[in-house]
Amino acid sequence: SPSPHPVIAVVRRIPATLTMVLLILVVGVVSRGLWTPFEDTALFQSVAYGLPNLADGKWWTPLTGTFFVNEPWVYLFTIAGFWGMAYLEFRRGSRIALAYYWIGQLFAIFATALLLFLLSQFPWAWATEQAQALDVGASGGTMACIAAAVGLFRPPWRVRGWLILLGFVFIAMLFWGKVADLEHLLAVLLI
Repeated sequence: SPSPHPVIAVVRRIPATLTMVLLILVVGVVSRGLWTPFEDTALFQSVAYGLPNLADGKWWTPLTGTFFVNEPWVYLFTIAGFWGMAYLEFRRGSRIALAYYWIGQLFAIFATALLLFLLSQFPWAWATEQAQALDVGASGGTMACIAAAVGLFRPPWRVRGWLILLGFVFIAMLFWGKVADLEHLLAVLLI
């Protein structure tokens, strides 16, 4: 039998990644987040994750918040960020990719909330402000997958990739220092 077109062959090997991207796009259409800022809607408070919602007992927010994107332009980075999961899934399979994704995503959310809870007990304005912040998005999981994907690169590209990735998450943390930047940093450090 003739071998399938190379694009079809790749698509068949990354069903979990394509499903995640499709779910995020469908939620973007249904919530109108693809064309209006989702963080300005009433629904944002109910589905976003972060220390305030976890402290209020909104246990579902780490799952629901994963599929929303805060601003329309962020969809570009969100979808592009799934390259790491796609690479990981192509090389290691769907189960491994999904495990890295969800462990990374949930770790990023809960570790960030815990760290901000602890740091906000001190008179530190940054920690107090970020402890009140809510976030949505898939980036904790995608950053964990990118870190795992970089770990599959051949030397010397593995070390170069790690330096670029670690540089990115640390510099983003220092320059912007938002709750999402802390989530990215912790997801990468976990891997």
